[in-house]
Amino acid sequence: MSFPSELRHVASPSQPRLRRADVAANDDRRLPTRPTPARRLRTNPFLAAFALAGLTYAVTTAALIAIVMPAIPPGSLALGSANGAAGMFVVASLVPAVITGLLAQQSRRAWRVSRIAATYLPMFLLVAALQFAGPAAEALLLTRAAG
Repeated sequence: MSFPSELRHVASPSQPRLRRADVAANDDRRLPTRPTPARRLRTNPFLAAFALAGLTYAVTTAALIAIVMPAIPPGSLALGSANGAAGMFVVASLVPAVITGLLAQQSRRAWRVSRIAATYLPMFLLVAALQFAGPAAEALLLTRAAG
């Protein structure tokens, strides 16, 4: 085996290259098709769940910056707590993504992206509410004790 054509199939110059239309008519030789993005999201539920996690993290962090940052005076210590709140969205985004990915992976049927979103978004809201409820309750207890 000294020739490259013996190692892999190399079309000789005398053979014309086949186009997709020609191959589609010929049933015994089909070219591999690339999966569409929608099919890729359906076959890989973690990809869809983490794409939603990234999207919700970006939207919620942008909303936090747009609402909270103008109210914080420059050089204030509250700026650090606003950055910490934006960091809390990381956990609130990733935990539901992992749970949704596991649920979709264990399912017998492939989940559509809309079903993944319908499962992910309520879990995101629940985890975010639970995550912000702890510091809010602590701040409320501190203000009652001080006042």
